[in-house]
Amino acid sequence: GRQPSPSKSAASSSMLKAARLTSMAATTAALTVLHSPESFAKHVTPSYHPECRSRTDAAAVEGLRSLLKAPSPTFEEALEPHPRVDVALGRVHGEAYLGRLAEPVEATQLRALDEDTFLSAGSFEATKLATSLWLYGVDAVLETQQDDVAFAFSRPPGHHAGASTACGFCTLNHAAAAAAYALDSVDCVAVLDVDVHFGNGVASIFGTNSLFSTKGRARYASIHQHPAYPFSGTRGAEALFGGDSAKEVLKFVPVLPETDGRTWLRKLQEDALPFLEDLRPDLLVVCAGFDALDSDPLAQLQLTNSDFAHAATAIRRSFPDIPIVAGLEGGYDVDALPAAIAAFLDGLVVKPSTTTTTTTPNSEEPSFSSA
Repeated sequence: GRQPSPSKSAASSSMLKAARLTSMAATTAALTVLHSPESFAKHVTPSYHPECRSRTDAAAVEGLRSLLKAPSPTFEEALEPHPRVDVALGRVHGEAYLGRLAEPVEATQLRALDEDTFLSAGSFEATKLATSLWLYGVDAVLETQQDDVAFAFSRPPGHHAGASTACGFCTLNHAAAAAAYALDSVDCVAVLDVDVHFGNGVASIFGTNSLFSTKGRARYASIHQHPAYPFSGTRGAEALFGGDSAKEVLKFVPVLPETDGRTWLRKLQEDALPFLEDLRPDLLVVCAGFDALDSDPLAQLQLTNSDFAHAATAIRRSFPDIPIVAGLEGGYDVDALPAAIAAFLDGLVVKPSTTTTTTTPNSEEPSFSSA
């Protein structure tokens, strides 16, 4: 595969342009999927661990490719770190913390950072590449100046990682780094987290880092199961992540275990999305976890692929004219993961109809006209 770069080659630009022209005819945004199966396999976890290499391996990538209905998606394999990844990570993580993550690990060993989070010999470089995919996604959507979509099919996840803490399978915060990188090019960025678990890492970084907490530059909203790991993110608890001013930057939307798709979608549309819409962002970053699926082993929500499609439609209606970068967070039913991602991405790329105002589980799923 070839390495995406902030300034793509003429051939790459032509490919993206062609895909965009095709998608415009079909009233859809262009879609770029970034992946790197062999690189992510170098992050090794214990044999029992749900965050495993098969989540993003070649079979998963091909599964997603075959299931997408979006016209002419572009798949790009990234093999090298993004040129600005160290700068972006340095804006959201402490230098000493990054240094500890970079310390060598013996080839046959795993270093436990907590009871859930491990480093292997290849983990740090693989995780930096995961962050890089999110940054390459920012490049892909911002350079076209369209309402395009990019998806980072990456592992391990990142939204639990704090400025100086590893947590919940996560060591580097991809969403925060992507937002920090994007703020070099745009005025304000919104981050929506649909993972079943509260993104305590993003919340703590956004609530305390002046790059994000400065009024009008960034907002973060999370809809998540509670109680569930990490057992924070309760309604009204935003001030715990940065004081009273954090209430202008953060929005927590907890839902109970066993919540079904209809109720979850209503909360998304009534609470999370309006909070982010008020920012009038130039870019939306989505922490796209799929562990709210009814089949996922790590939580108890009852969402289906159709619910993720409707969620994506609601998101696109809230943000019809801006680019969107989504990246994989959770989702541990490995067999079900590609189909859930495909349903979500197919919804994100469809431009909203001027005659439709609401999304419910009974409404039609995204459809594609012929180019």
